[in-house]
Amino acid sequence: MEIGTIPAEDIEATIERQFGIARAYAWPEVAKVLALYYAPMVLLLAVGAAWLLVDQEGLRQVLLGTADEASTAAVVASVVSLPGTLLALAYIALRNRLHGMTWASLGVRKAPLGRSLKYMFGFLALAVMAVLGLVAVMVALQVPEPEMAVRPARSASTWIWLLVGAVIIGPLGEELIHRGMIFGFLRHRHRVVIAALISSVIFALLHLSPVAFVTALPLGLYLCLMYQRLGSIVPGLVLHMSWNLLVSLAG
Repeated sequence: MEIGTIPAEDIEATIERQFGIARAYAWPEVAKVLALYYAPMVLLLAVGAAWLLVDQEGLRQVLLGTADEASTAAVVASVVSLPGTLLALAYIALRNRLHGMTWASLGVRKAPLGRSLKYMFGFLALAVMAVLGLVAVMVALQVPEPEMAVRPARSASTWIWLLVGAVIIGPLGEELIHRGMIFGFLRHRHRVVIAALISSVIFALLHLSPVAFVTALPLGLYLCLMYQRLGSIVPGLVLHMSWNLLVSLAG
């Protein structure tokens, strides 16, 4: 017998997982995980701060993502994201073990393939419509195209680091932290909408770019919706990886 999409015999285990998240994770633990995950990024920012402060044009281009400096920064960020991700995942694994939880408690579980594909293609369709709508508005208002600096062709090593960091490591850490952990415990303390908004704002702010914030916020909200509806972060992880791949190719 099944109730919705969850077998009746799994309901008790599901409830235990949900309350386990509330016991194992709260804001102090979230702060620790975020500190571990983003510590290498903070070091990177500290090293690059002096250069950016004396190079105002370079700073503008990096923030807007319109120059090769932005590509270089993305590669460096991809490299330094690996130790932060490993540290954060190790701490999460320790918390899970101490509280008798598994990775399924953070949403790492199977999801219905058909519904997952609908949500993934639905987001891509919404993204295409948003881009076309923005282009139409710019044409109607006769907004001049922004000047884009000419970038040299990316080397093979650059592409490898971008793909490993931005397409694999980044989404893996961010989904486990922002959806599995932060949204996971917040939705048992607040309304789902509030939980999704808080976790998504944190997710978007930590991209450290005004342009990235505009795209990361709706992406984060949609990924929270997917987790809530599908009971798994795996489909959202695949979508996140696919989106970052498209952005990397377009950039």
